[in-house]
Amino acid sequence: AKAAQDAGYEVRFRLDPMMLFDGWQDAFGRTVEHIYRLGIYPSRFTLGSFRLLGNLRSIIKARFPESDILQPTMVNEAGKRWRYPQEAREELYLHAIACIREHDANVPVALCKETPEMHRTFSGLIDATKCNCLP
Repeated sequence: AKAAQDAGYEVRFRLDPMMLFDGWQDAFGRTVEHIYRLGIYPSRFTLGSFRLLGNLRSIIKARFPESDILQPTMVNEAGKRWRYPQEAREELYLHAIACIREHDANVPVALCKETPEMHRTFSGLIDATKCNCLP
């Protein structure tokens, strides 16, 4: 990313999938700090939480029955994707945004593959027009 930036290319970062695990707050904070410590100044960040489509949830349970990757309990909002509950996703995103803002108050931050409700919750903190999926 640093070499691309130095060559004049736009650099964007996508923190996705953000997952809950012991020490996740510190890990995400270190990741963002490392980006800026290297002298990389992204033009935007896109955040996305762990989500599952189709039967991937049942495949994980069958192949890795002892895994805690599906904790906290995943919910199926709108019948499409299995996700962390909204409160857990809010906590992930609020923490990531705070870490990013410690280094850059103006870089656009967007959410990926999120619900309209989540976009409303984060109105004013994110720029829905700045997802990495968009030009």
